[in-house]
Parts: sequence; structure tokens; C-alpha cells
Amino acid sequence: MDLGDLLGPLGWMVQVAAAFAIAFFARAVFSRQGKTFAGVARASAVIAVLAVLGAAWVVHPAAGMLLGFFGSRAFGNWRGAQLGLLAGLLAAAVFMALGAGWLIFPLFFMGMAWLLSSPFREQMPGSAAPAPSAQLP
Repeated sequence: MDLGDLLGPLGWMVQVAAAFAIAFFARAVFSRQGKTFAGVARASAVIAVLAVLGAAWVVHPAAGMLLGFFGSRAFGNWRGAQLGLLAGLLAAAVFMALGAGWLIFPLFFMGMAWLLSSPFREQMPGSAAPAPSAQLP
């Protein structure tokens, strides 16, 4: 889906705006805003609108940054960033629909690694904490 032809001679401005949108996207997802649904959704919406307006290339660097976003937020203390991660998943689906179909493969393997490593990341609620070891004389 490309509406770039509707802009005519002003279509080049979309390319310039997309370059600035990449910086805005990175600032939003890798800051405190990345923990909120609104912050990630707003930055992703800007990328999606610019991709539809003619800068189709912009979804690829944004998709790559989403991989870093998931790696930094999901494999740590992810409970505080649940809404941001949900918005990131929705953004990933939109970016794949707009041309970054390759994103499904790394997301699949990151998801599998996340599921398989979850027992090692945190204790289950209600489980007893390990007893402190006794001091040797």
C-alpha cells in the first residue's frame, strides 16, 4: 500500500520525515516511554503513516529496532513493561503487513527462547526462597 503518488512533487518530503521518524522511534522505544502502550503505539503509528505515504523503506530499520526493544525489555524484568511489549507486538504485526515480513523469523525464535528461559529468570509466585547456606567453622 503506497499513497506516495498522491503527493506528487512533494513526495520527497516524506522521505526526509521518515529519516527523522527513525530517530523519534528509537528515542521513544528505548526510553521510559517504551514501557507504556501509548509511547510505543505513537512512535509506531508515525512509522506506519510514513510507510503508507511512500517511504516504504522506513519499516525495515524500525523492525530491527523492535528486535532490540524486545531483547532489552522482555528478557529482563518484563512485568513493568507489559503494555509496551504488547504495543510492540502490535507494531510488529503492522510492520510485517507493510513489508517487513522477515520480522516473523527472529520474533519466533526470540519468543521460543523467552518461553524456554522463563523458569530460569524468576521464581514462581508462592515458591519458597532458597534457604541461606550455613557458615562453615
